[in-house]
Amino acid sequence: MRQIRSGGRFADPGKVYWIDPKRVALHTAQRSASNNPAHWVFDNIRDRGKVLGGPWDVDAFPFHELKAVEAIAARIESGTPWRATGFYREILAEIRDGRSPWGCRSASDLDRRCDVVDRLIDSVRRNGYQASRDNSSLLGESDRDPTHTNADEVIVNIGRRGEYLFQDGRHRLAIAQLLGTESIPVKVLVRHEEWQTFRDFLWARARDRTAADQIGRFYQQPTHPDLQDLPGQYSCADEFASIRDSLTATRGTVLDIGANLGFFCHSLEALGFDCVACERDLET
Repeated sequence: MRQIRSGGRFADPGKVYWIDPKRVALHTAQRSASNNPAHWVFDNIRDRGKVLGGPWDVDAFPFHELKAVEAIAARIESGTPWRATGFYREILAEIRDGRSPWGCRSASDLDRRCDVVDRLIDSVRRNGYQASRDNSSLLGESDRDPTHTNADEVIVNIGRRGEYLFQDGRHRLAIAQLLGTESIPVKVLVRHEEWQTFRDFLWARARDRTAADQIGRFYQQPTHPDLQDLPGQYSCADEFASIRDSLTATRGTVLDIGANLGFFCHSLEALGFDCVACERDLET
């Protein structure tokens, strides 16, 4: 793995983005000596804001297969006691081996941490998902996980194709996914080299007055949350609303001629359509 210094535009690592939690389907796969995928993540402090190459976004582990996520699913879906979950037994075994997983040194510590997760589940059910600062009264300092430094929100990484990969905040993310939360706040820790190259390319095109509709801005704003800082003339939301309300079909294939940055294709795909985008090549 190597760090890439890019001449392009970097995003603020402290910026909060609101995304659909279901977009985070995979776990970061920075392989290590540990067989536990929960350990295959970057360092929240040392790697903050870095652009890194390597295969850490390839063959990533499904987030929902983490033991902690399986345990939370069992709690939410069937009320399974924590002590009956594989996650609880695994953490307890590590404690008995002299380690301090999840900030726990005893079974009572573990029970207390499970109670905190239960309170989070109940809070999201009753009040919806709250940003971390709004949960400060729910999670006192003694309840915070000391191993998750800098994790005031769910933290993600972005792979080479713009896909979100889990980094930190597994309990909050799992609860949001399982309870059907539509949008949660996240922060981006690491971006893949190839994704940053794509960001740089788009910024270069935005600065090219010929490529960007003669005024230094794209006609459309990109739909990907990590590209929302790119300048666009129109959001196209009103136009799409008119198209959506006029549709007589609910599935099928759509050909978008003159797709620009693909706003309408992405929006129609979200409705269940298969889309093909065509755009002229400005280099020829």
